[in-house]
Amino acid sequence: MALFQLASASLLGLDHRLPLKEKNGQDALWIHPVPISIFGNVQICLVADGCGSGAHSEVGAKLGVRLLASAIARQIERARESEESPRHQFDRILEAARQDVLARLRVLAQDLGGSFSSTINEYFLFTMIGAILTDSHSVFFSRGDGLVVVNGEEIWVEPEDDNVPVYMSYALVETSLKKRPHELAFQIHRVVSTDQLDHFLIGTDGLRFLKGAASLRLPGKEDLVGPLCAFWEDDRYFRNHDALRRRLSLINRPHVQPDWDGQRLVTHQGHLKDDIALIVGRRIHE
Repeated sequence: MALFQLASASLLGLDHRLPLKEKNGQDALWIHPVPISIFGNVQICLVADGCGSGAHSEVGAKLGVRLLASAIARQIERARESEESPRHQFDRILEAARQDVLARLRVLAQDLGGSFSSTINEYFLFTMIGAILTDSHSVFFSRGDGLVVVNGEEIWVEPEDDNVPVYMSYALVETSLKKRPHELAFQIHRVVSTDQLDHFLIGTDGLRFLKGAASLRLPGKEDLVGPLCAFWEDDRYFRNHDALRRRLSLINRPHVQPDWDGQRLVTHQGHLKDDIALIVGRRIHE
């Protein structure tokens, strides 16, 4: 397998820091290696975003990335040689993993007691954006909204009607989507030969604010926020495991500046209103 450098970070958005409206960060990420399989060495990369109206949806996001990564790993470890195309093969792997996660969430929600549907809505609604990197092919998929970048191509996964994503846990409760189960399955966006993959990024929908702020100045500084491509082009994000988080924090740090003429303090807010979780990777060139 081609070697990839990986960097990752998550950040609490400004809207979740407002007085009387404070919330835990609702985004989560996870990187899970699978060292031995018919696909060679595998890296599973996942980011999730808990439903904004869910009282405790950060719980589902953080559980979801770990449960799904483990479920995908189990399916990959069980896989046998096949004549199927990589897309069909990973369609099956992802669907089996999805059903595995739903079964585990169902048991957990039942064990928590109370109304089953209320528990799902409060704790277990989350989006998912993922990448599976194998020796031969790399697969990028989602359920819900967010961003996938493959070799510079930006794939913005849009929410469905009324700006509401279709969460995978909708399969556990009564909705109109139960009659359209294909809309609850993972959507594969790209399957590329790994030897043709130079860089990638997966992230939650909060990246819209980051992209929109590219031409703005960092709070209290002359430097610009800059484009998304810096995250896979700049060496510092791969040399220091905390550099990406620090950069996001700098972009979102409020800055207080005195206005001497007006005899007041002016606060320049950060640029990232929503939570962000992202994983970026690039090929190691010998």
